[in-house]
Amino acid sequence: MQSARGWLGGSTPLEFLQTSEAEQRMPCHMHVDYERTDWEAQAAQAPQCAGRAIHFANRCKVPRDPALLRLPADRDGVITQAQDFIDHHTLGDEPAPKIMIMHQLVTVLKDAEVEQE
Repeated sequence: MQSARGWLGGSTPLEFLQTSEAEQRMPCHMHVDYERTDWEAQAAQAPQCAGRAIHFANRCKVPRDPALLRLPADRDGVITQAQDFIDHHTLGDEPAPKIMIMHQLVTVLKDAEVEQE
């Protein structure tokens, strides 16, 4: 996997995943300097996020919006499972939250729900 741990711009792993699952347009992080004041203009002009497109393909998920980027699957180079994404990008001493995705909503599971799995 080529992704740098925790590198999600100004978003938490949950925020980033929720934006992805909501099928909003996501700019390529390599084309946006979030430290600059014009980062929003950069994001609007940037190509779409290839990692999200491949992540969707790895999960056999097809975006509803035909304008969203679609790329072939790459299960060796890009995370397939959403929980693995959260685990990879959660930094610090706190454990990564356990999640569930239903339709386009990312939900954090409570401890009791995780124990039942």
